[in-house]
Amino acid sequence: MVTYHQQESSKPFIDKISLTFDVAPEDQSQTKSYLLSRLQDAGVHQVFAKGYELSVNVYLAYGVNLFIQVDNNMPDRPYGRVEFNPGKVIESGTLSVLEGELTCLSHDTYEEWMSGHNVSRVDVAIDLKHVNINDVLITAPNFVRSGMWCAKGGRIETLYLGSDKSPSRLKLYDKRAELMKHGHKAIGHELTRIEYTLRKTGLTPAGLLEMPNPFADVTLYSLSACIKLGELMGDAEWWGLFFDSCAYRGLHAALLTMPPHKRNKIKEVLKVGKLKCWQPPETWKSWPDTISPLLNV
Repeated sequence: MVTYHQQESSKPFIDKISLTFDVAPEDQSQTKSYLLSRLQDAGVHQVFAKGYELSVNVYLAYGVNLFIQVDNNMPDRPYGRVEFNPGKVIESGTLSVLEGELTCLSHDTYEEWMSGHNVSRVDVAIDLKHVNINDVLITAPNFVRSGMWCAKGGRIETLYLGSDKSPSRLKLYDKRAELMKHGHKAIGHELTRIEYTLRKTGLTPAGLLEMPNPFADVTLYSLSACIKLGELMGDAEWWGLFFDSCAYRGLHAALLTMPPHKRNKIKEVLKVGKLKCWQPPETWKSWPDTISPLLNV
């Protein structure tokens, strides 16, 4: 049986980053020709995606790709964009390969890419080891609950806070289940990932060093801890139903459905039922260590 002493929070890391770039009109045909020639190379294949005339996936290493789109057909948008997973690039030792690919797309150096190009999207994540998503209640005052995905039997696999079209969104999901769906071996322990997506950041990769902590106002509670506390208060039988209500409505709306005397008891339990490994201020101190390797080749 896993206890809260075994539960761990990882350092924050970037799961995905997208950069946009422009190419002078007289050089656009050269950039496109370069990518078309790469389609003849091993490890490069074309992807059909809306909005761009040409989209390709460039193989950098096993399980590591650089997604490139050019020739944007939407007005007033940058000519192209690239998307990759910085953590995988750094872990695989392919940062120099990434540098070569980026500098072939435009006349900018890698340093100019990192300091002068816009981050159109960044996904920042934290992994919670030995934490089951069905034992977690999440609250975030700046987000409205927008969706839930359940597996067979009603087991929660993903919770969404915020609209998919909004500039920012939170997602809490069962990372172990996702890995197994993609053919990975079972990792032997529960793994829940909390991920923050920010679009139209107005930042460069170097500017991400100053990014405020997106998890600062996020609170995670342990359902099992709350049930144990509820038992001491003689009210354990309805905690599961209350948790389901929170998953669909959000904590504040779920509390409003409860009679006042129960509402006060719930608040007392929640004060001490927080997930102990979730410490956003302390965890965010390592954020510069995540960004710095990306900025240096």
